[in-house]
Amino acid sequence: PDLKSNPPQSQHSTSMSTNGLGATAESCNQAGNEALAVGKHAQAVQWYTKGLEADTAQQLHPVLLSNRSSAHAHMGEWGMALNDANACINIRPKWSRGYACRGAALEGLGRLEEALTAFQTARDMEPSNQELNQIVEEIRSSVLNRSTTSMGP
Repeated sequence: PDLKSNPPQSQHSTSMSTNGLGATAESCNQAGNEALAVGKHAQAVQWYTKGLEADTAQQLHPVLLSNRSSAHAHMGEWGMALNDANACINIRPKWSRGYACRGAALEGLGRLEEALTAFQTARDMEPSNQELNQIVEEIRSSVLNRSTTSMGP
């Protein structure tokens, strides 16, 4: 797909895998990933949204929601990022990525204790993931620093 153009306008789907204009959920996800990779976060959100519309069988919904959550997070739209992360978790509760997205959104909202819980859940699902282990330790440290600072002398 041409990343310089906007995603196709929404039309009612006549097929389970397309949005009626030939764009599949997979192609929209790929276009969103390409836009995200080059810092076009708003465009990525549009592509992921079109992908969700095209994914009438909802097979790619968790992937599209987690990707859109990441794009919202890159723009500082923490509430939107959290909504997509929660929707992802509701659909695929045993997938670490949804919890990692939830943790990132909660961290962005300044809700560090909740972010720590979300990241710990993701890490528990994927204990060998070094990035998740590092994030858990960093947020745990931030939570401890915040609680000792707020207690005062």
